Amino acid sequence: MEIVGDINKKGHIFGLGSQGVVVKEYFYVVSLEKAAAMEAKNEALTVELEKKNLEQEMIKQKLEHLDQMFGNFVSNMNS
Repeated sequence: MEIVGDINKKGHIFGLGSQGVVVKEYFYVVSLEKAAAMEAKNEALTVELEKKNLEQEMIKQKLEHLDQMFGNFVSNMNS
């Protein structure tokens, strides 16, 4: 398909005659499978990103808490 320039406007593949329909259906199925695989991977990456964002937020909160505790400790030492 790359050599002949993909599927033409009429939906045919140049040079394959009646076999073009079989090839076209095969590429359609492969395209659907690739789309489904990409969708699944996208979903998995989205879940992973959300998990990482939650972990990052928890770390940020812990650091803010530690910073506050250290600030209180220093204030008490200076008093």
